[in-house]
Amino acid sequence: MSMMSLSSLASVKEVEEVCPKHGCKLFASINPNRPAICPECRKEQVTTKDKGLVNNFRLLIRRDIYFNKSYWGDSELALKTFNDFKGRADSPELEFRRKGYELAKEFMEPGNKVLNIIMTGGSGRGKSLLAAAMLHFILEKSDKECLFININEYYEAVKELKFNGGREPKVSLDNIISADVIVIDDLGTESTMNSDGREGGIMAQKMLYDIFNQRNHTIVTTNLTLEQLQETYNPKVVDRIMKGINSQTSDRILDFKDLKSKRAFSGLI
Repeated sequence: MSMMSLSSLASVKEVEEVCPKHGCKLFASINPNRPAICPECRKEQVTTKDKGLVNNFRLLIRRDIYFNKSYWGDSELALKTFNDFKGRADSPELEFRRKGYELAKEFMEPGNKVLNIIMTGGSGRGKSLLAAAMLHFILEKSDKECLFININEYYEAVKELKFNGGREPKVSLDNIISADVIVIDDLGTESTMNSDGREGGIMAQKMLYDIFNQRNHTIVTTNLTLEQLQETYNPKVVDRIMKGINSQTSDRILDFKDLKSKRAFSGLI
């Protein structure tokens, strides 16, 4: 699926024009005949009876961020829902889908309790699919701002800017840190290993530390085992990734090692 089609799903898109009153960027409709709108100006104009329209507009903005600012790795993940995580009755897949659904509802609860989820297991087991389904559910059922970050794709964009003078990544590190709920997808594939494969590059380690140190609501997918995570990353990074996970919250670690490959029916790589 092209990013253009994802943009049309969002209905509105951030533009470079800035509101002279509030200093924030405007959002334009996909209809070229409609003027760009400042969400803050619009908020000031509405009355109580218009709150439903405001909430709908805010959802459209969150969808724009979700669809067009995320780094998907595979753009088909953007539309995945729990219905795409298939399995026979009483299968392990359905139990994982149930767990994902219950954990997604926890992310929507008020407050800022630490809630990090780690999905580990071999390639093709459905980790990214379930994480994307959880994130899509949270986006549509709450007021949370959500981002999906394939860490390899994002880190390549960061390196392109730093070393080759490339374009700014479409989402900043600050945006990733401040989003309500994010997925860090394929942790360990960010192409930063030293030659001995023991510890990720300094730049990537710092980036990951900055993300996890300042976040409390993050879903992580990785092909690495917990032991391999400890071998690969600085202990401070691993400590932040594991924040909030202990003997009482061990159900937040989902091990997909015994699940069959989902690629046969999902078409995901």
